Amino acid sequence: MLVWSLPKLAVLVCLLVCCVLLGALHADPIPLTLGQPTPFTLQSQPDSYTYYQLNLPSPISKGINFVLTPLSGGFYFAISFSFTFLNYFLFLGDSDLFVSASNPQPQAGSADFSSNSNNGVEYIFINSTDPKFNTTGPYFVSVWSHKNPVAYTLVAQLEEAPIQLTVGTPQFGTVGKNNYRYFKVDVIDAGYFSISSTDIYGDSDIYVSTATTTPTTTNYEWKHSFAGSDVLQINKPDLTPTSYYIGIYGSRDSAFQLSVFSSMSFAFYFFLLFEHVFTFPD
Repeated sequence: MLVWSLPKLAVLVCLLVCCVLLGALHADPIPLTLGQPTPFTLQSQPDSYTYYQLNLPSPISKGINFVLTPLSGGFYFAISFSFTFLNYFLFLGDSDLFVSASNPQPQAGSADFSSNSNNGVEYIFINSTDPKFNTTGPYFVSVWSHKNPVAYTLVAQLEEAPIQLTVGTPQFGTVGKNNYRYFKVDVIDAGYFSISSTDIYGDSDIYVSTATTTPTTTNYEWKHSFAGSDVLQINKPDLTPTSYYIGIYGSRDSAFQLSVFSSMSFAFYFFLLFEHVFTFPD
């Protein structure tokens, strides 16, 4: 029978721990795809980094955005005083976003670009005129959870390309005054669904089309352009899969939370109730 002494056991445990740590340090980054938000991600270990890598399919000439949207946890207070997305604005912890064009594991102090806001939403825009803008990639990205566990989605998007939305999952965005930010959602089920935009600041409007990928204030099929937060209900007549293109127009410089809800979801009725009761004018 093999008998291990305490010193040998201690050495074995140390070797195993070192192997685990080295494996974690050299773990392959999670791939990012332009315009495709990552699936729901739970970063359960505080004070830890999750690494991503964005490989560009072809050289780019436009600026690029990296947006981290929190999904669940403690309490987020929307500046617009809207309780529309209370269930999504709750998150336990806070995370920071780091991007580098050269360092495979960007961290605080070693990243080319960083975002560390206090409200959970992190946003980095790399202008094509920036000296560290890389036309061919790759871009290395990390998310650091420095308090409690946090759930989020992460997306990289070219300046004018649409972001792919998933029904029921919110997406943070920003848009400049008199400019557009574009999104796309694929809907299969027949019946009503809603597109809702809650302004965190500024004032943005919704324009939707199935005929053009870039709906505008003069070229659209559906719109909602009231002051403040917007909700647009669309009746899809059949089960034919259909792509809806959403243009968010900035009447002012704006930040917003955009979601698409099925008419059968609890969030849809939650929105209709609380948007009119608890949303105050700017």
